[in-house]
Amino acid sequence: MVGILFTARLGSSRLSRKHLFEAGGRTFIEWLTGRFIREFKTEIENGAVKLVLATSDQPENNAFQQVLDPLGVDVFYGAVSNIPQRHLSCAQKFKMDQIISIDGDDILCSTQAARKIFETFTKGTTSDIVETAGLPLGMNCSGYTVAYLDRSLKNYQQEKIETGWGRVFIDPKKEIIKCGNHDIYDKLRLTLDYEDDMLFFTAVINFLGDKVMDIDDEDLISTIRANKFDEINNHLFDVYWENFNSLKAEEQRNEK
Repeated sequence: MVGILFTARLGSSRLSRKHLFEAGGRTFIEWLTGRFIREFKTEIENGAVKLVLATSDQPENNAFQQVLDPLGVDVFYGAVSNIPQRHLSCAQKFKMDQIISIDGDDILCSTQAARKIFETFTKGTTSDIVETAGLPLGMNCSGYTVAYLDRSLKNYQQEKIETGWGRVFIDPKKEIIKCGNHDIYDKLRLTLDYEDDMLFFTAVINFLGDKVMDIDDEDLISTIRANKFDEINNHLFDVYWENFNSLKAEEQRNEK
């Protein structure tokens, strides 16, 4: 079985409880998970795919269940500061063979990209990791086998692994799937970190309504640009990467 894991928590220091902000009559986490429920409806029904929100074992995160239980999305409570360990524990509980990892901040992450990773796994790839590339920040996703994640963590014993945690994977056999021609450094950003990101997603969702649920990637990108929604938050692009790299470097220093 392939597990699609959404990684999120409600204790963000920059934008607390951001996944429960509402736009168009739904919370952001409902829009995100709802898109994947629709895309993988058949596979969910036949047991080939399971959707789980993987969060940290902290009381405030219990609020996720009130929102996601009616949708049939399980909530798993795991390691507070070790995301890959949280994923592994979740996968072992639900007997998953592969994981497709979706950042809970990436509200409009590409379901088409996830579909391509799923198909690669189900066709019997020998790769440890399968990633998509070519989409703007917040739309690509990645997948990996549970066996490889387990082996990697046994060789990487750290308590805090949150930012840039893909570094736990050493010398993987990797496959890259090209999903577009959008350079990763294009300043279009579809990830929820700051208040202006919240305004961006609200504007896009209010404009598209339920079309958000199954809009084609290229149509979504062209709609954002045509209506200049990207101007709401693209000034944060460099700020985001500076903060990301700073947090990652701090974690790596603490590992030495």
